[in-house]
Amino acid sequence: MNLTCSPSVSYFDSPSFITWALHFVTVISTPIHFIGLYCILWKTPEEMKSAKWYLLNLHIWMIFFDYSVSFFTIPIVLMPAFAGIPLGILHAFNVSGVVQALIVLLFLGYVIASIIFIFENRFYTICVFASTDVGVFASPNFLSISLRVVSGLSIPIHLFGMYAILLKTPDNMRALKWYLASLHIWTVLFDYAMSVFAIPVLLFPEFAGYPLGLFKVLNADYYAYLVVIEFVFIGYVLVSIIAIFENQFYTVCSFTGKTHWASLRRSWLVFHYFFATAICISFGGFVPEQTQARKNVFQRVFFIALVIQTGLPLITLVVPFAYSWVSVIWRYYNQGLMNIAVIVTTVHGVSSTLVMLLVHRPYRNALISAFSIRSTSKTQGSSRRNAFKMSVKVSQIKTI
Repeated sequence: MNLTCSPSVSYFDSPSFITWALHFVTVISTPIHFIGLYCILWKTPEEMKSAKWYLLNLHIWMIFFDYSVSFFTIPIVLMPAFAGIPLGILHAFNVSGVVQALIVLLFLGYVIASIIFIFENRFYTICVFASTDVGVFASPNFLSISLRVVSGLSIPIHLFGMYAILLKTPDNMRALKWYLASLHIWTVLFDYAMSVFAIPVLLFPEFAGYPLGLFKVLNADYYAYLVVIEFVFIGYVLVSIIAIFENQFYTVCSFTGKTHWASLRRSWLVFHYFFATAICISFGGFVPEQTQARKNVFQRVFFIALVIQTGLPLITLVVPFAYSWVSVIWRYYNQGLMNIAVIVTTVHGVSSTLVMLLVHRPYRNALISAFSIRSTSKTQGSSRRNAFKMSVKVSQIKTI
């Protein structure tokens, strides 16, 4: 007896369906993500400035998470076996499936962490709670006096260190001399920036504070620049340490391509200084305004909008993960539903961006004004064309 088995497989179960669907989601979501990025960077009002960079951080990680699924991996998930087959661009470059799964989970973790950061920032901004700082160690005077004493005691030590590096470095350490001098100079600048010019009273866990040093004469709006200077000096200290170890590695070790690396060392070092500068400057964006008269009503409305912005799109994550959990518990396999669950997951970023553009009034007004300007320009253009046609007809009639 010949038996034939015809499995019930639809187009929704095929790799072609999930591939084309995720490509479609990528194409549709890209302009929406750019609109959201534009609104966050250039349409965020002063009242939302303290949350601007948190929103930007969340938006960027959501974009990375969406593209990691819909473009770079395109996973065919085989539940309940906890297995899968990647079809994305990383598969074409022979990237391991385990590495691709870790990339997706890493970006998902960053999205969740960014959401937590936003709500922690709102909690600290809105809520008022009693301070637990007691005693002399919590007073600004203790910090100011201590740092000034440290700076005074460190002056002769720093000068002696510079003297030893410049004039007492032996010949067998000559290759390391200027690397040590660079590290020493940046360390001195960082120390005095902290203990003389800034003397910062830090108000953690918020990225806030105020200076007691020479920079206290500045307006509070410029405190962010002070933070940037501190971070830049820290970055330069770290780069100087890396440069010392790189120099020793190059001097002591023999490796393939050492001759080629010799021509790249200076460019490599300059790149690290520029990279440290760019990274450290970006930290200034997380410094909220220090002297703002916040209105509790606006902050509560903003908080509700954030709840809506993060809560509604979470459905696109909760539903697919809930289905996956049910599939594992009941040992149920349906590739079509699993493909749809993956597609719904990739909609999280674009749905979050759309909700953000709609629930926050400044972004919503920016979109409305943009569309109204376009419609107005089109109306004016058509009216001008009609007026031109009428003038042509009148001139023709007069000629006749």
